[in-house]
Amino acid sequence: AMACGVAVISSDCKSGPREILAPMSDFEFQTKESELGEFGVLNPMFSGDFENRDIQTKKIWIDSIIKLLNDDNLREEYSKKAKIRANDFSKDSIVKEWVKIIK
Repeated sequence: AMACGVAVISSDCKSGPREILAPMSDFEFQTKESELGEFGVLNPMFSGDFENRDIQTKKIWIDSIIKLLNDDNLREEYSKKAKIRANDFSKDSIVKEWVKIIK
């Protein structure tokens, strides 16, 4: 999605989204509310109980999706930043990193 310039909203699950969307943040932290990261929005993870107990998490997700859909400037900013961040993981960028490690 990011390589195509799509603004991203992701759950703040372990191993991945935070490192990509908010690389300057503490990777051990997991948000309990919607967080505007440098390259996208991080939302809390669902507990897995979708029927009753995750009402607050559902509300957070709904609100952040609506905010991104209604805020053209925010969506445009994240769209531009998504392409930039995706480029950090391009073949050329990754090959350079591997060469540094191997040498």
